[in-house]
Amino acid sequence: VRAIDNASNAGDWSAAREFYVGASGTLVAKMTRIIGYVGSDVTFSGTGFIPNRIAIIYYDTTQMAEATVDADGNFSASFNIPASPGGEHTVSATDGTNTAEVTFTMESTAPPAPPPLLPASASTVEPETHFAWESVTDPSGVTYTLQIASDTSFTSANSTSTNATSANATSANSTSLVLEKSKLTATQYTLTPEEKLEPANKETPYYWRVRAIDNASNAGDWSTAREFYVGASGTLMAPWLLYSLIAEGGTFTCLFGYWLVRKKVKSRAGIFSTGLNPPEDGK
Repeated sequence: VRAIDNASNAGDWSAAREFYVGASGTLVAKMTRIIGYVGSDVTFSGTGFIPNRIAIIYYDTTQMAEATVDADGNFSASFNIPASPGGEHTVSATDGTNTAEVTFTMESTAPPAPPPLLPASASTVEPETHFAWESVTDPSGVTYTLQIASDTSFTSANSTSTNATSANATSANSTSLVLEKSKLTATQYTLTPEEKLEPANKETPYYWRVRAIDNASNAGDWSTAREFYVGASGTLMAPWLLYSLIAEGGTFTCLFGYWLVRKKVKSRAGIFSTGLNPPEDGK
């Protein structure tokens, strides 16, 4: 564009601007699924974009893929939905001039509480305690959070536990939480030497619980808190050793019984061979 005054003095032209004309209402974006979970395989496609441009696809603000727009203004690209909170997310594509969006809804169902296995309730364990629980499943995948506390409130500093009751609640400025391990991918954890628990008597138990959190940040319920006790290191018999001793004791009992029977049979056989009357049963 340029300006010409009423005296017919023509000004300079402005800088030329490039633009494109598309048919009205033809800018369209689609996705193969709009509800899913972390890791869902989706394909984003668009029409009405500028030919030969690079279309960049974003999940919220994270670039996920790119594709070249063909001569007809179409493109498509596939990617996997990344870890993100449950709820709605914007998936958009832009060629630098045009932008089209699709809403993707991340699942928001929390995983179930993992059933606790070890330590068993009211058991006594080593200071470097081994914890185990059953696995749970979730389409978005899960990690586990393990907590150990000195009472059932499981409170950390300057917080109040949702599990605390009026009878066992801890004050807001105190803490009963001894250790928390988060983002555990396995269904077991053994305390390190630096994390080992202090031995305590039967009046001062520890408590532990575990929960699952999926990769869409949906936190499940805590498992039932388990009470356990810690003995001095080296004073407790490992379960495998206890079972071995029980098995060996059973084997010894069987062999000893077999030996007694054979001895009694041989004794009676000797009496018959000498012509003596055998003793009455029980004599």
